[in-house]
Amino acid sequence: MIEVKDFLNYLCGVLEYRFLTGIEDKRLIPFYNNLDSKLLSYIPAISPRTAISMANGVSVGGVKAAVILDEVSFNLIKDYFISPIIIIVITDGGYKPKEFKSYKIVKNIKTGLKKADAYITEKGAPCLVLINKDKLV
Repeated sequence: MIEVKDFLNYLCGVLEYRFLTGIEDKRLIPFYNNLDSKLLSYIPAISPRTAISMANGVSVGGVKAAVILDEVSFNLIKDYFISPIIIIVITDGGYKPKEFKSYKIVKNIKTGLKKADAYITEKGAPCLVLINKDKLV
């Protein structure tokens, strides 16, 4: 199981991602319940395109940004990712898009996030972090 609080603490506290956005989704309640305004700014988006636009804009300003989406929303907007941001995709299982570098987080939160952050820093490109919806607590 993935403890959302530990995930957010590592993403925001250690890796210093300060901006998170995404569209409202019942499956993401564990994320919403663990948001801490001392660690990050969260702005809900009205659509996946709005989420990407906000994250791209914040990233251009020098702030590390992340977007959280489900796989359907990600598929609708995958062509709009241009900035070095982490895209957290909540999946139903075996989802792995070929267009982006991705890391699946099963147990070790730190390893997947650290690798994604290193990839973003080195390549200046977006990177996916895949999490199975049934693993969130």
